Amino acid sequence: MFIGDILHRNPILETIDFNKILHFIQLASELRFDIANVEDGRVNTEADIAPRYMPIVQQGFIARTVGIRLQLIPVLWRAFKDFIWTKRRPAEEQQQLLQDFEDGGWSIGITMHVLAPPSRKCTNVHCERKNLEMRAQDKQVRDAVVFTRDHGPQAAKAILLTCPACKTCYRDNYCVHSKSDTRTYYFDLPEFIQVGDHHFVETSMAKDWTDSMVVSHTSATNLATVYELSRTRDLDLYYSRPRISHRDARLPYSGILTSEQVWHTFVILALLRSHRVRRVPLSVPHDGSQRARFEDAMKQQNERVIKHGQPEITHYCDACMRIFARVNEDGERDFYKTQVVVADGLTIGHPCCKEFRCPDPLQHAHDHFCEQHYGLHNICYVTNCKRSCTPTATTSKTCQLEEHQEMERQSRERTTAMFALSRRREAQKKLARTADSTAPTAADFEFDDAEEWFEVDGAGQLSQHIDSHPVNIGVSDEVASQDQRACPGKTPRARKILLSRRRTACEVTFVRPCGVIVGRGTMFGAEAVSNVLDMGEVLFSVPGAQKPEHFIYDTACDAHRQARNRESDFWKSVGMCVDVWHLKNKHKTTHTYCRDHCNPADYPELKTADGKGWYFNTSIAEQVNVWLGGYQAIVREMLPTKYNFFLDEMVRLRNINTLESLKRKHLVPTYYPVGS
Repeated sequence: MFIGDILHRNPILETIDFNKILHFIQLASELRFDIANVEDGRVNTEADIAPRYMPIVQQGFIARTVGIRLQLIPVLWRAFKDFIWTKRRPAEEQQQLLQDFEDGGWSIGITMHVLAPPSRKCTNVHCERKNLEMRAQDKQVRDAVVFTRDHGPQAAKAILLTCPACKTCYRDNYCVHSKSDTRTYYFDLPEFIQVGDHHFVETSMAKDWTDSMVVSHTSATNLATVYELSRTRDLDLYYSRPRISHRDARLPYSGILTSEQVWHTFVILALLRSHRVRRVPLSVPHDGSQRARFEDAMKQQNERVIKHGQPEITHYCDACMRIFARVNEDGERDFYKTQVVVADGLTIGHPCCKEFRCPDPLQHAHDHFCEQHYGLHNICYVTNCKRSCTPTATTSKTCQLEEHQEMERQSRERTTAMFALSRRREAQKKLARTADSTAPTAADFEFDDAEEWFEVDGAGQLSQHIDSHPVNIGVSDEVASQDQRACPGKTPRARKILLSRRRTACEVTFVRPCGVIVGRGTMFGAEAVSNVLDMGEVLFSVPGAQKPEHFIYDTACDAHRQARNRESDFWKSVGMCVDVWHLKNKHKTTHTYCRDHCNPADYPELKTADGKGWYFNTSIAEQVNVWLGGYQAIVREMLPTKYNFFLDEMVRLRNINTLESLKRKHLVPTYYPVGS
């Protein structure tokens, strides 16, 4: 088929825009099955000869879509039908195109993917050559590897343009001035995110990874593994054969995606999204390691969340706010707003300083003490003992007291006993994802997170006690002021030795009954009720936030008692109730204060109209914490900056999904105006 012959037989085609002809061919090719489906059985539609006519329905669709007269469709079909009928599908053409570049282009420096700056003109407002196009001699080309979503790792070229006047270097993702050590990212999201000097990840795939983290708690390690399995191996065969080996040899750099690169992709995408919304360019140090480059940017984002709250802090909907009517003394109806928030704690955390309640971050994830308390490494690990460590043949972390040395020996024996080996193996399976943050060493697996303490009887004999599944509940300040891990027992003779790293006590979440998470915070020592009240007061004091009319908490009785004695009046006008489940199952019927002040049955606005059910879901915080607890294996080795950044981003994205669900249920999610 020659173009000249087609035009000679159909001269009217000279009047049709060439782009519309291409559009017609593309659409008709995709409609081949529909066209063949209307032919009678005497026509062999699987042959290379196309049907003579296109059905009228398909003609009308193509004419409207392409924007040409309906009378021209039969002409176009007659001219190109044989080509259309044997034409490859778009996916097949794309695969062939990639193969052509791989076979004939890579070896001579020609790649399908070219990563260039968004503009060839200098955008520096202070440059004398502003808006002038940079010349060819200002260009530098580097080899790169791009991880694509549909076609695996591919060779690419990264183009760097340098303005000859101001010396600003423009790259695919960002620009760097020659006299500056800062890289400034562009506002628009790039097609590929740079995660290393020579590696890029397709942005659409990065978004999919983030969604997988939110919905299914998929770790970066598992995402990298899935990418290798699905993009670099031929799984159509019964015995999977790696198909990356021959391609990897041709790539200029490694084509194996690592979990660290997945993490870099997540962090950069989250920061770019945040800065894009605020119309502020993301600026980070240009020098240094990729891991440390975004540390300050993550800290600043964490501080913004503390100062301004989550984006949904001003949220309300029909599932978390109720307009309640009461009849006054004059027989008239008065309307009141009732919005509820539910709080609960979850035992999940990150390594922290062993000095009780010290909030200073560790220098490294494997340290036991922060920089301020680093000297305590040489102090006996038995709680409240101030003596220096005296190493022996069987101990190294305790002083010369025989009782303390025996505690260390028994604690070590527990971790090396046969029954512990199986438990450790299961723990290592769960901790496979900890490589996502900081790969744990063998010493990190030596001791688990079970609560362990010792008691001394009257004869001076030590007995070991273990709680393999410690739970977290709100406690009074008096209890919280004690080192809970130091003395979980009830007797004054209890002793605690902490050979493993200390972890933060828990995360406390504040959740609307509709499922929207309005805030979360880390408790270092224990879930002190006073800290929970402080957290709530700070949370609902940010711009636009509305103080709730009711606060649901599993130990609301303690919270109510403390709120009455606090200097701040913030909580005194807020109703405090124990959630229905805890009130029935965890609080004694003889607990008079709880029954008198914290019983939700005393508040008609919390009940349904018939008074037989509950209007709000008061167990929502525990349900949300089930989701949040799925990240324990991922975050357990993270330091505070990345830990908070990751969880805040997961909360933000989960809230987006929750809002979509509320819209589908016609619960009318909306926002309070800032300053209301």
